[in-house]
Amino acid sequence: MRQQIAGLALAAVCTFAVGCSTTVDGKALMAVTMVTAGEVTAVDGSQPAVSVESVCVHGDSPGAVQLAAAVRDRLKAVGADIRAFC
Repeated sequence: MRQQIAGLALAAVCTFAVGCSTTVDGKALMAVTMVTAGEVTAVDGSQPAVSVESVCVHGDSPGAVQLAAAVRDRLKAVGADIRAFC
């Protein structure tokens, strides 16, 4: 069964994603994949459908500024709608 999961924070997804990258580029790629493909691979190997309305990068995470910039740059490159969340 596929679940719809809306508004996932990147850190939360990394908690259950298989092989969540430890690199800024790898995490940014995962975020873009969630937005463009609408799925993420869970620890049990399933690929639940996700409906991503926002991507949150926690400011207290190591490398948060670099990660936010990488996610923004990759999302812009694929034509995603980038705007402030409020």
